[in-house]
Amino acid sequence: MEGKKKIIIIIASLLVVMAATASFGADQGCVFADAGKNVVAHATGGAAIGRLSTNDALGFAMTTLGYTLVTQHLQGTRSYGTANDGTAIYWTTETKGGTSGTGHATPGTVGVTYFNTGWTVM
Repeated sequence: MEGKKKIIIIIASLLVVMAATASFGADQGCVFADAGKNVVAHATGGAAIGRLSTNDALGFAMTTLGYTLVTQHLQGTRSYGTANDGTAIYWTTETKGGTSGTGHATPGTVGVTYFNTGWTVM
């Protein structure tokens, strides 16, 4: 249960940071080579607005209409996600990580419809 609380807190923190930010860069999948890096407000750089934990990856799809977020731990077997037009947190089973770049793919759509297939509501 303690791990779920941590994931929920991480996702909630990222949502607050993203809601307060005017612009984010291009869509991105969970890439473990990016774990531990700063999250910045724009693709071309800028001030850090957050930092990924070591071995944690964040993938996202964004437009001016909304977002879809997915997070995964390198040693974990689940990805967790949420979107702007829903209050639920979703999870899906992943192949265990272990090598750089083997995280969840970039979310394919913006909004909770992304989680309609293969995801479970917590």
